[in-house]
Amino acid sequence: MKFLSILPLASVALASISNITLYVKSDNTEVNNLGVSSIHEGAAINYLFLGTNGQELQYDSDAKNIYLMLQTASMDVPINFTVSGGIYQLSPGGSTPVEISDDGELKFDGDVYAAKNINDPYSYSERSFFLIDHETDGSIPIKLYAKFGDDDETEEEEPEQQETTSTTSSNSTLSISSYEGAAAKVTYGVAGMIAVAAGLIF
Repeated sequence: MKFLSILPLASVALASISNITLYVKSDNTEVNNLGVSSIHEGAAINYLFLGTNGQELQYDSDAKNIYLMLQTASMDVPINFTVSGGIYQLSPGGSTPVEISDDGELKFDGDVYAAKNINDPYSYSERSFFLIDHETDGSIPIKLYAKFGDDDETEEEEPEQQETTSTTSSNSTLSISSYEGAAAKVTYGVAGMIAVAAGLIF
């Protein structure tokens, strides 16, 4: 009987964290339905930009936090969805609380625009749309949406090159350095959660 009581606890623990990908909706056909990925722009700082595919992220519904597990040489470090200097990014420290509505729309304080030439450190925005929280000349108002689970295949990609190239496999996507990060799966499985719960009960 005790074993049966553990299973609901494990289910609740697992349900609080989900794999998601982000995409945008806009009246502007140039950016509508594009996916959201991130690219290294500083020490453990990834700016968010638009491309064909969305990058897999994690969403903690209890903490209302979107994050990516950044794989470094010594440990995995979460970098969180937030805005700093007017630019949406994944970075260490505080996060912007996010709720995801039934239709997938992200609800949080702040507006979102897609813009080029935002003066980012590596000038990727000269050729790709990046996400900012304020209107600028040529910026496009957008809304962010989330897709849960494995509804669509996702790939990490780099901002568009001057000559557009297609991504045909995961081997041809951007080579992510330790600070650019690769999305990590949640490491606790059902067995792990059952073991944790069992320790609390017995």
